[in-house]
Amino acid sequence: MLFFGATLGPVLGFIMLYTFRYTFVADHYQYLASIGPIALVCAGVATVARSYNQPRHLIFGTLACLIAALTALTWRQSAMYADIESLWRTTIAKNPDCWMAHNNLGTVLLQKGQVDDAMAHYQQTLQMAPDYADADYNLGNALLQKGEIDAALTHYQKAVSVIPKDPDIQVGLGNALWQKGKAEEAIDHYRRALELRPYYFAAHYNLSTVLLQKGQIEEAIQHCRAALTVRPDLAPVHTNLAVALLANGEIADGIKQFEKTLQISPRSVPALNNLAWILATYSDPAFRDGTKALELAQEANEFSGGSDPVILRTLAAALANAGQFSKAVEVGQLALSLTDRQSPLANALQQEIAGYQAGLPYRENVKR
Repeated sequence: MLFFGATLGPVLGFIMLYTFRYTFVADHYQYLASIGPIALVCAGVATVARSYNQPRHLIFGTLACLIAALTALTWRQSAMYADIESLWRTTIAKNPDCWMAHNNLGTVLLQKGQVDDAMAHYQQTLQMAPDYADADYNLGNALLQKGEIDAALTHYQKAVSVIPKDPDIQVGLGNALWQKGKAEEAIDHYRRALELRPYYFAAHYNLSTVLLQKGQIEEAIQHCRAALTVRPDLAPVHTNLAVALLANGEIADGIKQFEKTLQISPRSVPALNNLAWILATYSDPAFRDGTKALELAQEANEFSGGSDPVILRTLAAALANAGQFSKAVEVGQLALSLTDRQSPLANALQQEIAGYQAGLPYRENVKR
């Protein structure tokens, strides 16, 4: 028993451990210390067995029953470790006031797409631990998924006030501000996240997207390239970089980035559509490829369900570039019928259809 007490001593609270931030008790604290009592019991059983005069099979039968009972108990106990969700649900069932378990279960449920259930557990966490910034951050993520931007902002801002130097929270707040239409404020928070974690992929990628929408092309390109040093395998980043390069007049490099996107994600509709548009409509014939443009446009139309007016516009342009003007007019009119007649897209379609009716393919100098 001296061994048991000495081994258990470090986790009795005399020495502060990081885990004591959450709990002072845990089953695994006694695992190592249990070696002493187990050895003592085994030695006692062996001593008794040697001095026992009854037939050996009675002793072995008793031991077998004991082992069977311990096996059954172990099997029952192991069920709580079947997966991470089972673990946290068991923890909550035994200790309903464990706020950390509620938060962790919420994260598991959010990853499974059970947003409402996840939110309920985050809210319970905050009822028990109002200053736990991770729960505010997680609840903000869930609310943002549901489109409840104002509520998400409230929780992100609270989380930032508690932990201002957490890059994940800075990015979450930036995402909410961006969706709220506050691009400049979103940019500020993405920059703060990068100050805290320079190679943070999400911050670089999201910042590149906002900068691209604001027309700050050079800086958008820089952040796209930085994001690709971290995650070169993500198609959306290559698409962002392609669009930025095209806007910067770097046509050949933009085409290469769209091709990289399609190598990674062959069914990427944005990449198929944008690359088809360039190959069908660009004014410099060195960049046009009618056959490939038509193939890509048809794939984009198929993968998008055949009812997206932007993609139908590209398909019409590709058909016209291939000399199939009657089909181009037909597809262009279908796209027009699916578009708000007062929109800029409708005006562009009307002009392009008139050109196709006159036997003229559409040409443009810059990416739309």
